[in-house]
Amino acid sequence: MRKKIGIIGGGISGLSLAWYLKKFAKEFECLLFEKSEKVGGVIGRYQQEDLILDSGPKTFRESSCSDLLSLIEELEMQNEIIESLNASKIRYIYVNQKLCPLPLTLKQFLFSSLTFKAIPSLVKEIFIKKTTLKDESVGAFARRRFGNYIAEHFFDPFVMGVCGCDMDKLSIGASFPFLKELEEKNGSIIRGLFKRKKQKNNKGLFNLKGGLQTLVETLERKLEKELIVNCEVSEVVKELSGFRVKTVKGDFFVDYLFLSLPSEGVKKMKLPFEIEKDPFFFQSNSNSLVGVSVAYQSKQHQVKGFGYLVPSKEKEVVLGVIFDSEIFSNLDASNYQTKLTLIFPASFIDLGEEVIKEKALDVLSRHLAIQKAPDAFKVFRYPNALVNYPVFHKSSLDQIQFKIRDLDSRLILAGNYMHPPGVNHCVKNAKTIAKTFQERL
Repeated sequence: MRKKIGIIGGGISGLSLAWYLKKFAKEFECLLFEKSEKVGGVIGRYQQEDLILDSGPKTFRESSCSDLLSLIEELEMQNEIIESLNASKIRYIYVNQKLCPLPLTLKQFLFSSLTFKAIPSLVKEIFIKKTTLKDESVGAFARRRFGNYIAEHFFDPFVMGVCGCDMDKLSIGASFPFLKELEEKNGSIIRGLFKRKKQKNNKGLFNLKGGLQTLVETLERKLEKELIVNCEVSEVVKELSGFRVKTVKGDFFVDYLFLSLPSEGVKKMKLPFEIEKDPFFFQSNSNSLVGVSVAYQSKQHQVKGFGYLVPSKEKEVVLGVIFDSEIFSNLDASNYQTKLTLIFPASFIDLGEEVIKEKALDVLSRHLAIQKAPDAFKVFRYPNALVNYPVFHKSSLDQIQFKIRDLDSRLILAGNYMHPPGVNHCVKNAKTIAKTFQERL
């Protein structure tokens, strides 16, 4: 009789883990428990005839998504890849009630009102000694190396847009380890970035036709026998040779159990050794965001580019706006000329749809001079979707992993709090966990 592996959580992390365990541990039967009727977590799509408004992550950089691309290739989905338009290289920061483009050339950099003030700080950064601190907040890191202007105008909006969290509450080592590594290896972020630029090809962005939901649907088909949806787990009981997983569909026995849940999901469960009560899962709280997608059949603005971010000091209600139709022209088969996604903070998560729509249209009117009502409108709520990595998160993670390994090595953490933000990191972590499991056997 084949031994069984259980995975709790059917987001992109859980799906990728199931795929790689099926690949590397073929002698096991794998069961993935997902409480909702759909897998993929925040990844999804809203379809209105030919129009597709995709939810969750929308763009992926070729140069930093090798694991995601490898998974796409394994699934024989190369023909589904779409590449970004050249205009998507242009990005903006919303400052003093106007869009300021980020410079793409040295000449633009020297004469841009946005970056000219940053030149002294960038030059100074090359000579600042690296810290001996093991970890610090992103905000402290940014101010220490670059000063207040760059921290407020560049780091702050980027962190809020990616993580939905105050940069002073996030660990630099856990959230953006590549920046920490640049300082440690090169003594300077600027010097390190110049070296990386020489080593890397300047590749563009990509997505899939129909959005990343296309990847989720492919994994769902490939893992049809392994998936158990609408199957919320209430309790996991340790038994002599494994675990009894208690669900709304009955009890299941598994020999090994992977927890591919965010911290919020772990805290709601009843687990062996009362793991759900460990301080780690209360320190690494999750952040919420709200995305609003709008579409127009006609062209509504003339701004070319990826979109823009808004620094906190601007006191705006929106964190940023993505120009979807300026990034990918062939995501769907529709003839809609303008597609945009507005990103709102956690304070919007419980607001009614009409209130959110009113605020979204006000932003479009003030920022982009769009007065027309959209032909399509969709609100996507992402409750507790983004990980909050507090300072010293990595050392806390090591401690909880050692603790669980000592209690029972057959119980394995596989949540999104284990790696930096991003789909590629989810896939990479899942592959690493599956390989480590297979090697350990």
